[in-house]
Amino acid sequence: MGLTRALGGASLQDDIRVVGVNPGPIMTDRLVGGLQVQAEKRFGDASRWRECMDGYPTLGQEPGQPQHIADMVAFLASYLSAYTTGTIITIDGGHMGR
Repeated sequence: MGLTRALGGASLQDDIRVVGVNPGPIMTDRLVGGLQVQAEKRFGDASRWRECMDGYPTLGQEPGQPQHIADMVAFLASYLSAYTTGTIITIDGGHMGR
């Protein structure tokens, strides 16, 4: 994160923007696999992995979707975000604020 900020602060002179995306819990195969391991330990049944999501943000809803990350990356790569550099965008449904 520090490197992203430092590079982004100096990179505009070369017409380069540097941004980072810091994803929180995103519904991927990796996340589901980790939840299955937790469910196996807690309940003895990996298929009960959804019950291990009780600590996730947004009022018990599922974690974010990969499309949430893709949309932000597309925005950051577009001209709409031409003045964005040296920053980290966190996409976590408010998880870090809890």
